[in-house]
Amino acid sequence: MSGVGAVVSGLSFVHTLCILLSVGFAAFALVLWAMESGRKGSPDNVRRRLADGWWVLATTPLPVIPRRVNGWLLGRLSGFIRFGFEEADKGIPFGSMVFFLLFIVLPGLALVNMLTGGSPFLVRYYLLLLAVFAFLNFTG
Repeated sequence: MSGVGAVVSGLSFVHTLCILLSVGFAAFALVLWAMESGRKGSPDNVRRRLADGWWVLATTPLPVIPRRVNGWLLGRLSGFIRFGFEEADKGIPFGSMVFFLLFIVLPGLALVNMLTGGSPFLVRYYLLLLAVFAFLNFTG
């Protein structure tokens, strides 16, 4: 729509934002449904854990609540730090992320670099690196 008298409207942008927001809410609803669809007596059931947490909070005396909440937050934070930093290299997600970056993303980007006029050195380097890792894997 070009011309002197063209009216520019932001309605299509708002429409796109509404669609993206609705898709996000639908995905969030699916995640919540999947979390809730455990066995009825299972401790995994989110509703049961929430109800138990609210019951503990409701029966706790008011002056004790801040100390318990701080202790809970400190425990959660230390657990996240331990999982994210101290024991990160022992888990499957970290190993698969390193594998994906090292053997798929970086060689692919080096290939794209070479195909768009860059140096072929990086592609040769990653092929050599792959050969060295394969050699070490079979000899180690």
